[in-house]
Amino acid sequence: MLVGTVPLRELFNFLKDYQRHAGSLDQFYERNVRQFLGPCGRINKSIATTLNRSPDKFGLYNDGITFVVSNFSKTSLDALVTMHNPYVVNGCQTTRTIWQVLDGKLQSGGTGRNEDTEAWKELASRGGVVTKIVSSNEAEIINITRFTNSQNSVREQDFSALDRGFQTMANDMAQEYDIFLEIQRGGIESRKAWEKQHPEVNPFDAYVNAFDLIKVYGAGWLGVPGIAFGKNAPFVPKGSIYDRIVNRQNSEPAFGARDLCAAYKIKCAADSIGFGRQAKLLSRRQSRFLFYHIIMRTLHHVILLTPHLNPPVTASVLTDAVLKLSEPESEEAFEMLQDAAVLLVRVGADGACFR
Repeated sequence: MLVGTVPLRELFNFLKDYQRHAGSLDQFYERNVRQFLGPCGRINKSIATTLNRSPDKFGLYNDGITFVVSNFSKTSLDALVTMHNPYVVNGCQTTRTIWQVLDGKLQSGGTGRNEDTEAWKELASRGGVVTKIVSSNEAEIINITRFTNSQNSVREQDFSALDRGFQTMANDMAQEYDIFLEIQRGGIESRKAWEKQHPEVNPFDAYVNAFDLIKVYGAGWLGVPGIAFGKNAPFVPKGSIYDRIVNRQNSEPAFGARDLCAAYKIKCAADSIGFGRQAKLLSRRQSRFLFYHIIMRTLHHVILLTPHLNPPVTASVLTDAVLKLSEPESEEAFEMLQDAAVLLVRVGADGACFR
């Protein structure tokens, strides 16, 4: 491990070279729990304020950044460090804000001399970023990412980005269904921004957060809408509900992109009807997870009452049924199922009892 201070402008030049070779900075953060959250958040605004007003004191006010690498080498004078396969696992917001502010200050294209700009450049030349460079194995890199991010405002579900299962499902969702599965907070905004910069690339058909779909699946397929409404921890990797979802019994097909796609279809149905915080009807504002549960429970009973479908009804059977219903030729049947679920949600909201 190396620990030291990198001059602000040296770090900016490094980021500039990385973007030129990779085409985007996003790849730099693939092992992070989040992508860039934008310039408008409270913390990122504060970072930008320090860079604009007191760049010489940046190293005093900022926690610094952590790189993980497959290997590193340094010159005999320890002045130059070469990193192999570098990733930022802590400091995405710091490095991206540095990139934005210094790009505006140094790459604006003006040729004249401005006294304020020259004064800022002089202060920036004295500013630095506390930097840690770690060469380690895969398992330890995951721990480094987790523990260095446990000291700031990272949500429990953000750690899903470290799970290999989510990373595999994100690739499968993209390839099989043309859906961008967000496993890093800020990933959707980052992807859309990248697509705007590369109009030659076809955009995804849809964008959805992986953690949201896990909660839809838990509420609908496993029948735990109350837990899904009130808690997050059971739905993250190693959580009790998450383990039930991915560790299926009775030799069922492994949980994967097909199941997430079905959960996405159910989520879209709820969104189109108007459940959640933005719902116009009061009865639908806090009953979104109840809707997920009821529509899947209703579908379960429909299958049981259809002899030629040959129950028992397993989780994978429900997934197949949802995907079949979401096809254009089954649109009317799917709408009937949704209408029935909405009716039952309303009955429940009025205080009636049902099973």
